[in-house]
Amino acid sequence: MEFISRLKILLIFICVLVFLQGCSETKSAKAPEILGTPSGYALIDVLYEYEFGADGGDGILSYSITSGPDWLKIENLNGAKPAFRVYGVPTVADRDEFNNFVPAAFDYDITVTDGTLSTTQTFTVQLSKNLLGFQDGGLVATEGKVFEELNPEEFSDGCELPSMAPREINGKTAYPHPVIMQLGAPAETAIKLHYVFESQYDENKKERDPSNLIKARPNVDFDDRAGVYTVEPGVTRCAFAIHFFDDDIIEGEETYRIVFDEILSGWTTYTEQEFIQIEDDEPAVEFLSETTVMSFDDEREYKLTLSEPVDYPLNIKLFVDNENASNITSADYDITIGSQVCDANMDIDLNDCVITFPPNSTEAFFKLKVKDDLTATDKDEIVIVKTYIAPIFNHQPVSVTINEWESDVTIAGTGTTNIAGEIAVQSDLSIITMLQSTGADSDVSITLSGRDGASGSFLSGGDALIASNDAKPDYIGGLEYRILGDQYVIAALTTEGTFTGAVNANNNNTKDVFLRMFTRPEFVAPGTGYTSPWSYQFGTDKDDVVNGVHFDSGGNVYVFGYTYGTFPTSGHVNPNGKKDGFIAKVGAAGDFQWVRSIGSAGDDEIVDIAIVSSVVYAVGTTDGVLSGSSQGLTDGFIVKYDSLGTKQDSVQFGTDEHDNITGVSASLSELWISGHSRGGVKVLEGEAGFDSSVTPATVDPFLLKTNLDGRLTAAVQFGDPLLDDVSVTIGDLTSSVMMGSTTPGEFEVGKNLGGSDAVLTSVKTINVDSADLWHKQFGTSADDEFIDVSLFGNRKRMVLWKTTALGSGQETYKLTPFSNEGAQLTIPNDLPAESP
Repeated sequence: MEFISRLKILLIFICVLVFLQGCSETKSAKAPEILGTPSGYALIDVLYEYEFGADGGDGILSYSITSGPDWLKIENLNGAKPAFRVYGVPTVADRDEFNNFVPAAFDYDITVTDGTLSTTQTFTVQLSKNLLGFQDGGLVATEGKVFEELNPEEFSDGCELPSMAPREINGKTAYPHPVIMQLGAPAETAIKLHYVFESQYDENKKERDPSNLIKARPNVDFDDRAGVYTVEPGVTRCAFAIHFFDDDIIEGEETYRIVFDEILSGWTTYTEQEFIQIEDDEPAVEFLSETTVMSFDDEREYKLTLSEPVDYPLNIKLFVDNENASNITSADYDITIGSQVCDANMDIDLNDCVITFPPNSTEAFFKLKVKDDLTATDKDEIVIVKTYIAPIFNHQPVSVTINEWESDVTIAGTGTTNIAGEIAVQSDLSIITMLQSTGADSDVSITLSGRDGASGSFLSGGDALIASNDAKPDYIGGLEYRILGDQYVIAALTTEGTFTGAVNANNNNTKDVFLRMFTRPEFVAPGTGYTSPWSYQFGTDKDDVVNGVHFDSGGNVYVFGYTYGTFPTSGHVNPNGKKDGFIAKVGAAGDFQWVRSIGSAGDDEIVDIAIVSSVVYAVGTTDGVLSGSSQGLTDGFIVKYDSLGTKQDSVQFGTDEHDNITGVSASLSELWISGHSRGGVKVLEGEAGFDSSVTPATVDPFLLKTNLDGRLTAAVQFGDPLLDDVSVTIGDLTSSVMMGSTTPGEFEVGKNLGGSDAVLTSVKTINVDSADLWHKQFGTSADDEFIDVSLFGNRKRMVLWKTTALGSGQETYKLTPFSNEGAQLTIPNDLPAESP
C-alpha cells in the first residue's frame, strides 16, 4: 500500500513538472508586438507624431528607432500598459532646398524588445510641403460696403483678426474687406508672406477708355500699398484686410489681384495670387437705343434710365464713335443735352457731352439731330452714339444711317413722255431706272440717279436708249444689277421689232424677248458709264412677253414670262395657243443655253423666279392643271429646275377662288411668295392646303412661306376689309420680306390719304397662327400705285410708285426712300410704321 501511494505521488509530481515546462516554453516563444498605424503623411515644419501601443514579450519592453530620418525621435510611455510615441518636425537646410524639394516617401523602422525577443516594423511616410491658400475662389467686394466684425470663434486661437471699421487712408474713406487664409496644418515656425497688388489698368490711356472700364485703378479704386501677412505658429485659419475706396462714378465691375511675391520666413507653399472683383454700388443704367435711318434736319430724343435713384448727382458721358468712319464729323450731327449742343469727341479730354442725373432722379435725355455736311459721299454715312459705360451694361449704340435723299424725286411722267417700270440700286446707292416712252413706237431707256436723287449718266454720254431698228414698239420687261467682280446690269424687254446687231436678231412680226447686257469695272472714277458687250433676241412665231430677269451667282441670265407659241427646244408644245410660262437661260457672255416652257389647257404665266444653290424656283399663276389638280378658279404654282434646265418638280396650290401670284424671294431653306386672292390663305397645321372655311369678303394680298419642296408652312393675309387690294411685288429677302400693294381703302383704320394708296409691308416672321409685320400706307390725295421696291444701302428701301392726278389723269412716277422700320425718309421726322 505504501508503495502504491508513493508511486502515485511520484507520477503526479512528474505531470506537474511536465505541465510547468510546457507552459514556460509557450510563453517565452511570443515576441513583443507593435500596435497601431501611424499617419502615412508628414509635412515640412509641421509636428509629426503618433502614440503606439505594444503587447507581448517577457518583462518590461523597450523601444528604439533603428532606421529613419534624424529629426524623428521616440519616447517611452510605458505605464499600466506598454506604449511609446514617435515625434519630430521635418526640416530642410535652407530656402533653396525647400524650393527644390519634391514630395517623396521615406521609411522608418521601430524595434521593440523585452531583452530576449524583439520585433522590428517598417513604416512608410510621404513627406510634402504645407499649403497656404485663400479660402474663397476669388474675392468679391462692393464699394462702400461695411463688413461685420469677424467672429473669433471661426478662426484659430492665436489669430489676430483685423478690424472691419472704415478708416481714412490718404484723405479718403477706405472700406476693409477680409481676406481669409487657410493653412493645411499648424506650422512650428511663423510664416511671413509679402504681398503686392497688380492691376491691368493702363495709366497711358484715358480713365473712361473702354479697355480701362473693367480694371480697378490703384489708389483710386483700392489701396495699393504692399504688406506682410503673418501666420503665427499653431494657427491654421486667420485673416487680414485689404481696402477699397468708394466713388460716385458708374463703373460696373472692376478687377485687380493680390499677389504674394516673396516668402520672408516659414516653410510653406502657397497660392501666389487671387483675383479681386469690385462691384459698383451705383445703380444700373438702361439706354433706350435704336438702329434707324434719319434724314437731314431730323431730330430724335433718347432716354437713359437709372435702376434706382441716389441722393447724389451721377454723370455719364456720350461720344460719337468714328474710329472706323473718319468721314463722320460734327458737321453731320448735333447732340444736345438740355439746351446746349455738346462736343461728342471720342477724346474724353475734349468731350463735354455729359448727361447728369440730378439727385433722386432716374431719367435723363439727349437729342440727336442729323445735318447736311454738304460733302458728297459714295456710301452711307452712319452716326454711332455710345455711352462710355456701354461695355459695363452691354448698351447697344444709337446707330443712325444718314439718308441723303431729301425729297421725292420725279423720275418719269409729268413733263416727260415716259413711264417707269423697274428699278435697281448700284453699290454706290445710285438708282437705275427702266423707262418706257408712251408713243406708238415706244422705246425703252435706262437712267441713273445719284444716291441723293440728282440726275446722272448711265452711259458716258447720258441715258441708255434701247430701241429696235424698225420703228416698232419696245416694252419694259425686267432689270437687275449685280456685282460679279465687275458691275453688271441686265435689261430685258418685250419687243415687236428687230435689233440689228443682236445675236439671233429676227422677228416674225410678233413680240420677242430681247436682252442687253451692260458692264463697267467695280471701282470707277465718277462719271464712268456702262458699255454693252452683247445683246440677244429670241422668240417663237407667236407673242412672247417678258415678266422679269435675274442673274445667278455666276453671271448667267435667266429671263422669264409667257408665250403663245412653242419654243422648238423647250420640250413642250403649246397645244391651243393659250399662254404658256417660259424660262430661258443665257450665259454670262451672251451664249444661249436653254429655254423651257410649261403649260396646261389653260393660261399659264411665270411671274418671278428665285435661285437657291443653282436651283431655279419659278412661280406663277395658272387656270389649268400643271401638277395634281386644280384648287379653284386660278392657282399658284412652283416649278423647280436645275441649272441645266431639267425639270425636277412642280407644285400647284391655291384656294377655291382666283389666286394671283406676283413674286417670290428666297432664303437658303425657304420660299416667300407674294400674291392676292379673294380666297382665304390660312394654312392648316400639318395639312398641305388652305383652310377653306376662312374666306375674306374682298380680294386681299397675301404672303406665303414654303419649304424648298413647295410645301406650305405658313401664310399671312391682310388688306382693307371692304375693298379689293392687289399685291404688286416682293423685295429681296433680308431680315424681313418687303412687299408692295395698292389699295383703294385702308390697311389700317384712318390711314387712307385719298383715292387709292400705295402700301409698303414688312413681314419679319410668320407662322401658322401669327405674324410679325407692319404696313406703311402712303401717297397723295389722288390715285397712287405701288410699282417696285429695292434694297437701298444700309437699313433703307427705295420705292418706285405712281400717282395719277384727279381729272387730268396725268401720271407722275416717283422715287421715295423708306427706312427698314417704315419711316418715309422724305417727310421730316416721320415715325416708323406700327404693327397693326
